[in-house]
Amino acid sequence: VTEEALQAYAELDAAGQLDARVTVNLQTPREYRDYPLDAADYIALRVRYRLDRVNAGYVKIFLDGVPTASRTAYMLQDYLTDEQHPQATRGFLLVSPEALAQDMIVLDEAGFTVKLHAAGDGSVRVALDAIEAARKANGNSGLRHELAHAGFIDPDDLPRFAELNVTADLSPYLWYPSPIIGSIEGALGERGEQYWPVKDLLDSGADVLLGSDWPSAAKDLSPWHAIEALVTRRNPFTDGDEAHWPAQAISLEQALAIVTTGGARALLIEDRSGSIETGKSADLIVLDQNLFEIPPQQISETRVLETWLQGERVYLRQSQGI
Repeated sequence: VTEEALQAYAELDAAGQLDARVTVNLQTPREYRDYPLDAADYIALRVRYRLDRVNAGYVKIFLDGVPTASRTAYMLQDYLTDEQHPQATRGFLLVSPEALAQDMIVLDEAGFTVKLHAAGDGSVRVALDAIEAARKANGNSGLRHELAHAGFIDPDDLPRFAELNVTADLSPYLWYPSPIIGSIEGALGERGEQYWPVKDLLDSGADVLLGSDWPSAAKDLSPWHAIEALVTRRNPFTDGDEAHWPAQAISLEQALAIVTTGGARALLIEDRSGSIETGKSADLIVLDQNLFEIPPQQISETRVLETWLQGERVYLRQSQGI
């Protein structure tokens, strides 16, 4: 977010009209840079917008692009060449590895959780290396830095997520068979078929998040299509028979843990939210169907009837909402 967005959240919060917990990622430069960030700028914003329901303790860094036909995600091996792309390329980085390592050291030391956009296996490795540099310099701060997308992960790097306490912020809103996946497979060939290793990450002990990537590519912010895709690896909008890397399908229990307790851990509020327990905040939703009593292909049809935040109902699905 920009500071203008922070101001908007602050005004809502001050007026008692913010009916959600909001964690924002402070914006960093999007153009290529080989110089480190100045942590003081982000510390000032965090202090200025320290609010009850707004957490400005996160910073977002973009490392690369996307592994589609544009070939902008940074890969460990070359993309395929074709008539439109005759030159061999591995994509590119938006931040030099040296600058990124310095970013991670100073931001981690300042208490920021850093979300790194890393779509290619090359950028994932660079990101993990930078986080490892921060762990060596600062010790384990307890902050769970996040790799957004992390769709391609080299097998050698997969165990490093758990070892370095790094969270994989995946995007199951997008990973089922679709034109996007087709574009990725067209750019990478057989490598494109092994995208989003969610089961392998969970089996390795890594924390996993459910990210939407909205509004870049996802159709909407409803999580139910994404939860269904986690379980079936099929297109939740068509219920087709084709599955994308079905070996990485996970159970409904695992998927719900990702979107509840996993999300709370990422927001650093697991001590008071993310599950319905005595002593925690009454943050919950009421659904129109029991997810454990329906076929997985019907998960995407789920509707929220009520939303409660801190014991107060903030949404009611009727002819008019609250």
